Amino acid sequence: MTAVLSTPKAWEELSLKPQQVPRFLEYAQVHQNGHLLLGASSLCGRTWTGSIWHYSDPKSAPCVSKSLSGVDIEASTSCGTWITDERIMIGTDMGSVEIWSSGELFELKLQAMEHHDSVNSLALFPSKKMAVSGSSDMCLKVWDIDEGRSVSTYSRHRNAINHIDCQKVDNNSLFASASRDGFVAGWDIRTNATTFSFDQPSEGCPTCVCWKPNSASYLYIGYESGAITRLDIRNPKDTHTWREHQRRVNKIAVNNSLMASCSDDCSICLFNVSENKQPEFVGKMKNHTDMVTDVCWSPTSQCQLVSCGWDHQVVVHNISSDFEVKS
Repeated sequence: MTAVLSTPKAWEELSLKPQQVPRFLEYAQVHQNGHLLLGASSLCGRTWTGSIWHYSDPKSAPCVSKSLSGVDIEASTSCGTWITDERIMIGTDMGSVEIWSSGELFELKLQAMEHHDSVNSLALFPSKKMAVSGSSDMCLKVWDIDEGRSVSTYSRHRNAINHIDCQKVDNNSLFASASRDGFVAGWDIRTNATTFSFDQPSEGCPTCVCWKPNSASYLYIGYESGAITRLDIRNPKDTHTWREHQRRVNKIAVNNSLMASCSDDCSICLFNVSENKQPEFVGKMKNHTDMVTDVCWSPTSQCQLVSCGWDHQVVVHNISSDFEVKS
C-alpha cells in the first residue's frame, strides 16, 4: 500500500497567502459585518510593493495565520475601501484603481490605469454605485463601479490631491477634496461644478476631510500643522479651528456625536461634536509608537475605534477605557 501524505487545510490556506504583512500599515477599514480590510506597504527596497488582507476580527490583525485571505500586489497601496462584503476597491502608487473580490481568496476583477501618478484617496457615495479617486496627478475621477470605468474627471486643483470624502446623506452627489495647493473644494457630480472653495493659509495645506454623517453642511478638515477646522459650507466664514495634535493630521472619522483624529504625532484624539455645539476635546490615546495612518469607527459598536500605523499595529480601542480623558 502506498502512503498518501495529506496537507492540513490550515497549511494549504497559509501557503496561498503572503508570508508576512509589510511593516507599514496604511489603512484599516471595518465593514458593517465587522470584518477588517487592511492595506500595507513595504516602502523599502528597489521597488515599493504592498499587500491587502481580510480579517473576520480586527483584533486578529496583523497576524498572517489569523487572516481569512491576503495577497501581494505589485505596487504600494495607501487607500482602500469596502464596496460590499465581498468586493473592495483600492488605489496604488502606480496610478491604478483596482476592484478585488474578497472571499476565501482575493481575486482581481478590475485594474484601471487612468491616473498618471499615485492614487492617494478613494471615497464611495452612500449608494455604493459611484466612487471618487484623488491622485498626485492633481486629478479627481468619478467612477461607475458596476461598469468599472471613470465617467468624469476634475482637474482644477494645482497640486496633488491628499484626500477626498463623499457626503454621507441619501441621494448625495457632493464630495470634498483636500489638495496640496492649500485648498479644500466641494464638487457636485450632477453639474461637474465646484460648490465651494476654502483655504486657511495659516495652517498649511489640508491633509484630510470628513463630512459629518447625516449632515449636508458640516465638513471637518485636518491640516499639516496639526489643526482641525469645522467648516459650515452654508457660511464659510463660520469656522472653528482647534489644535490638539502636534503634527500632521492623517485621518478624521466622525460618528453622530464623536470625532476621532489620528496624526503623525502617534496619537489619536477624541472630540464631542454634537449638533449646535463647539467641538469639545474629550481625550487622547497614545498606544501607537509611530505615525498613525488611519482610524475608523466600528459599525458593530459605537464605543469602538480601530486604528493602524507605521508601528505595525492594528489597535481596537474602547473609548470608555482607553482614552486619557482631559481633566
